[in-house]
Amino acid sequence: MNKPWCFHEARIILAATALWLCCGSVAFAGPRTTNALMQESFQQFDQKLDTGWRVLQVQGDYVGAANTMLDYLSMHTATLKPWQKDSLAFHLGHVYALAGKRDEAIYWFRKSIAGHRMDNPAYVNGFIDFLQNDKPALLADRSSIAAMHPSLARAGDLREMDAMLEYFGEPFEAA
Repeated sequence: MNKPWCFHEARIILAATALWLCCGSVAFAGPRTTNALMQESFQQFDQKLDTGWRVLQVQGDYVGAANTMLDYLSMHTATLKPWQKDSLAFHLGHVYALAGKRDEAIYWFRKSIAGHRMDNPAYVNGFIDFLQNDKPALLADRSSIAAMHPSLARAGDLREMDAMLEYFGEPFEAA
């Protein structure tokens, strides 16, 4: 039985509408262009959990997040404070580790503490120890953090060290 023309036309319109709603909403709700990310303040780009490079990390695009941070560093290097560069270096290490790029992660983690501005280098060293499969060093760094003055931040650092110990020998993303 032949369907009336309006039935076929309606199916085409419905299919086109569904495609527009699906793809249009993803494009609308998705990350802003890299150009827009480059215009964000450091606070927006690096420190907020729902903007900047973190939008890409949440989507699982770890290499894209790293590339975006590298572009941001390149574009803003003259205006970023040293501690801001250290923060970006640490976050570069983190996303490279999540991407399974061990050597790049270790490079950026080391770079983040090279200027001796971070108040807790043992925290960063713990990440390096995990990536280098050095459990005794990871345990020593965890002990060093535990001996510091207690704070909410230190409690979070210890939870991360404990997760790395629990998942020791597995991919970074598991920990």
